[in-house]
Amino acid sequence: MRGFIRFFFVSMCGVLVLASIVGATAVVLKYGVEAESRGCQSSGGCQDWPFDAREWGTYGNLSTPVRSWMVEDLLNNVGVTGQTKAWVDTNLGTPDRNEKLATRCAYTYWLGPVQALVTTQSEWLCLNFEGEEVSEATVLRQ
Repeated sequence: MRGFIRFFFVSMCGVLVLASIVGATAVVLKYGVEAESRGCQSSGGCQDWPFDAREWGTYGNLSTPVRSWMVEDLLNNVGVTGQTKAWVDTNLGTPDRNEKLATRCAYTYWLGPVQALVTTQSEWLCLNFEGEEVSEATVLRQ
């Protein structure tokens, strides 16, 4: 009986690992194919990627940082400055914690790694508020 339980446990762990790999591969392929069709290159970033709140919530990953690609449209066309906290919460979701930027930013959102050949820095969307409205929205490197 012990042999069967061990076999079952090991088999289930293998299935979970395989499912995780397949799921991650599907996300990479989805954004990778879409990024390639838009002329995006992993080392050079991506231009003209429209902001989409649903996609923003997926984060992307290190090779396809969709937030980093959307931030230009978010700041320049959608416009974050002047939006309410309720709008930010609905469209950008729960802020990501960044203790090092906590004194400079009320809300921070991880955008992805800095688009460079070799880097250890990340880009962050930093939001500050006056009352209930966004007074400042900037991209910071850290």
